[in-house]
Amino acid sequence: MSSVLDLQSQSIFRESAGIQSLSLHGSSPLSCSTYADFLPDWLARPGLQRIHGVGINSQSPITGLGMPTFFQNFRAGSTLQLGQPGPNHERIWKDEKPWLITHIRYDTTEYAYKPAVVLAGHMLPFLREVCFAGDSGSSGMELSTVTGNANGTVQGPFISVMGDDSMAAEVLRDMGVGQFKRVHFTWNGETEPLRSELVERITEGYGWAPAGASNADGTDWLEQYRFVKPGAGDMVDEVLRNEVGNDLDRLANIEKAMAAKVRQRPGGAAFAGRKLRYAIRAPATVVKLGGAQAAISADARLALFLNRAQGGSGAWT
Repeated sequence: MSSVLDLQSQSIFRESAGIQSLSLHGSSPLSCSTYADFLPDWLARPGLQRIHGVGINSQSPITGLGMPTFFQNFRAGSTLQLGQPGPNHERIWKDEKPWLITHIRYDTTEYAYKPAVVLAGHMLPFLREVCFAGDSGSSGMELSTVTGNANGTVQGPFISVMGDDSMAAEVLRDMGVGQFKRVHFTWNGETEPLRSELVERITEGYGWAPAGASNADGTDWLEQYRFVKPGAGDMVDEVLRNEVGNDLDRLANIEKAMAAKVRQRPGGAAFAGRKLRYAIRAPATVVKLGGAQAAISADARLALFLNRAQGGSGAWT
């Protein structure tokens, strides 16, 4: 029914009825660094779409563990993954599917999320998404109104890959763009005060509600594919201007991979030159905070596991 892999007494993997979960044990976030060595192969399993991680500080259980940053790389459509040269880039060129993790949940203690600004600072890789630059005609071909500035930054409107019927859009969706649905953070303890603080800090950087909506609107936007407007948060315009890290290099690598796969299709050569840019997913559409107790104990994790295996929602409330 299930299989368990214990690696250096630090990690436990369970697999049953298509359910995948990961428990992380250590004394600090640094103790999780070894997972980056083996997780790519494990997460590249065919059909794997959801991962549930639990961070437990074995030396100080009340402290918990912050979510390891490598989780950000494995979500579907991650620009860190798709734009990375080397093995990950070769994975795409060899016509192998990239990681298509659509749901991530991370459980730990409430203390691991304080100060809230730390988690907010790690949100960018979950929110930055690739879009087409320019306008699109009825055929899906680009009618470019895009201009470049002295820094090579792409200016002008963008087109969501989910609202475009071109071959290039289909290729990007196959690469995982637009496929990530949810990242869920849970903790044990008071929910609403911490949740409110996290929402406030995330909003400062990236906004919260989709463009055209109000933060006060009680609508549930979770898992909708919508973006924030320019200026919605301190980080938004920096991302739109490609001023964060190696943004332009990553974007160029994704364009190359997209163009190569488009050219492989009949008549695709004429559509291989489309340009890309970044947009920011509205946090309210992809980030879930609280709403469930963290499954810190073994009994709690087992209960979620069995519920999901029996057809319930399990960890995915």
